Amino acid sequence: MVDLAGATARRRPTPAMVIAILWAAALFFPAIQAGNYTITSLFFLLWGRSGLMILDIDWLANPLVLCVTLLLLGHVQRPRTMTALGVALFVLLVKSAARATMIVNENQNSVAIDHHLAGWYLWIAAQIVALAAICVAVAEPRAMGLALRTRKNP
Repeated sequence: MVDLAGATARRRPTPAMVIAILWAAALFFPAIQAGNYTITSLFFLLWGRSGLMILDIDWLANPLVLCVTLLLLGHVQRPRTMTALGVALFVLLVKSAARATMIVNENQNSVAIDHHLAGWYLWIAAQIVALAAICVAVAEPRAMGLALRTRKNP
């Protein structure tokens, strides 16, 4: 009988892994029910950047979550960068949660959002975990296993 417990130590999931899993899982589920429309998270990811033309900035949470995940995976803590990412992500999270209508076609007809579905909740959960990881990383970088990078003064 082979003892696998001694050969490989069990690893706890890191915040970066949890963020990536939640975000990726969100892509496989519908996100919003608005009128006769059911919109998937993958559709929002692929076409959400077109909302930037009409100042709909909710899509920008995706690159911010990616940046936070990459910083956490790199085990590098930059307090100012993490704080700026956290503030921007918080603003976008609040804006996304407060959204009551959405534009559903090229004529910019808006429809009331009837229901938030699983994909939306998973996407929001990824953002909340990212915000919590930022708070811990800025307050206690060693608890996250992060190395503090500082600038060298000439």
